[in-house]
Amino acid sequence: MAKEGRDHAVLETTVLVNFLKIDRLDLVARHPKYRFVITGHVRGEITSDYPEQLARLEKGLSENVFEVASVDALDPTFVALTREGRLGIGECAAIALAKNKHLPIAIDDKAARKTAQKPPLGLVPESTETIMVDLVKSGVVDLKAADAIKAEWETKHRFTLKFKTFEEKT
Repeated sequence: MAKEGRDHAVLETTVLVNFLKIDRLDLVARHPKYRFVITGHVRGEITSDYPEQLARLEKGLSENVFEVASVDALDPTFVALTREGRLGIGECAAIALAKNKHLPIAIDDKAARKTAQKPPLGLVPESTETIMVDLVKSGVVDLKAADAIKAEWETKHRFTLKFKTFEEKT
């Protein structure tokens, strides 16, 4: 069990970046069910691929928004996934951590979600969408604010969800 009575869940780069881009790590921190964990590899991807988001990530780390865990380079799941060459290093590390710790994983990339779900991994996937739905259902975010976030993702960050309003999902 994680801090504050919440379960741990692994947060992969694709989902993390969505919240970093809109400067809303506060929502990640207030998730009603999960205390999120990121891998050092995910942190590295933000550092190298999303330099404009790095200050927000570092601020979130200093505010203890999530925990950072390491994945051993010789971990069998990590090695197998990286050898396949289909997924990024952050995805491989996040999936390996979730598998080894028996944790849900928040991941948006379709290929990575499919890999995480199929046997022998059989992970429970979460996503940007399900995180937001949980935040709305728990009252952390109201529908109007959630829909404004959805609109910002779509208009400014090329991230779309396949519904008109979060009301359809709650």
